[in-house]
Amino acid sequence: MTATLATTDCRRLRLRAQRLSAPVLTDATDAVATVCGLQAQDAAAAALGVRVRTQDVTAVDIQHALFDDRTLVRTWCMRGTLHLVATEDVPWLLAVFGPVFVARGRTRLADLGFVDADAESATGVLRDALVARGPLTRLELTETLQRAGFEFDPKGQATFHLLRRAVLSGVLCKVAPEAGQEAYHLLNEWVPLESPPDRTTCLAMLAQRYLAAYQPATLADFAAWSGLPMADVRQGWEAIETETTAVDVDGRELSILGDVASESLPEAEPTLRLLPAYDTYLLGYENRAHAVSAEDEHYIWPGGGLIRPTVISDGRAIATWKLDRSRVQPTVEVSPFSALSTPEERLLRAELTDLERFLDTSLAYQIDG
Repeated sequence: MTATLATTDCRRLRLRAQRLSAPVLTDATDAVATVCGLQAQDAAAAALGVRVRTQDVTAVDIQHALFDDRTLVRTWCMRGTLHLVATEDVPWLLAVFGPVFVARGRTRLADLGFVDADAESATGVLRDALVARGPLTRLELTETLQRAGFEFDPKGQATFHLLRRAVLSGVLCKVAPEAGQEAYHLLNEWVPLESPPDRTTCLAMLAQRYLAAYQPATLADFAAWSGLPMADVRQGWEAIETETTAVDVDGRELSILGDVASESLPEAEPTLRLLPAYDTYLLGYENRAHAVSAEDEHYIWPGGGLIRPTVISDGRAIATWKLDRSRVQPTVEVSPFSALSTPEERLLRAELTDLERFLDTSLAYQIDG
């Protein structure tokens, strides 16, 4: 018989799985690994995603993890988008996502004048240049391709898509900026890598890691989060079925790892968090009704692929926020969907204070309405 789980308990379990409630972590790399990566096309937002899941970690700590300790890497994987991932996860994540999104990118590269053979040749040119010269900026790599005889608009999208393909192929990776510019190096020169398991094992690992970070969740949620073909999604999900238990939440069947009896529910203590733009708590599910009401969705998803920074209270979105750095004193502007309660205002002030600590800067606060 399927156990029934209250909606509030479902949210609490998801908050705990996402490390958005106690117990929090104290290491940036551990936090990123625990949630199997944070979306990072906006690097600053990804850093804020680490802050909201950790205690005492600073923005400087994340830079050290990326460019000094190299325990974090920014690479393309889930949904074919940039993510911040733990270095130890890079080999098997690329083994899963690389072939899928290299294949899906062929049409766009062909439109830009690079059929598959040309794109493969360009990857070889990029590899040889990095072997010979070490880390290079995107501009330097663009010039390298042009000197090799490839004809394309250097101000267009060709370089981006060629670099993305080379990263997904496990050849290149993003590294520390050079003179303030985006830079790349050979992946196996930047970080130590182990050979990944076979694809079947990797898909099972992905399903297990997803569910650990997002449970309770469904097969459709896993598909939406990963962006993989459904054949891969089902293969990974079915591989861990013996490790999972079904739960009923509002008439929907979801899965958790282990069993409900052994999964102690988090205590019902108030939790308020400042989620960054594109946070995985909002991206990890096909159905987002657990976090955002239908009437409030347009505040968070205004269109054009944008997902605004969001304030959640006990797992429910109650406001959007932004950090305005253009003012004399940087200012956090909070736009509540309705009036905040006194406890919510108190918790919000605590979050804003922690944001100051993380950024090591003084902030002004403005609550609209």
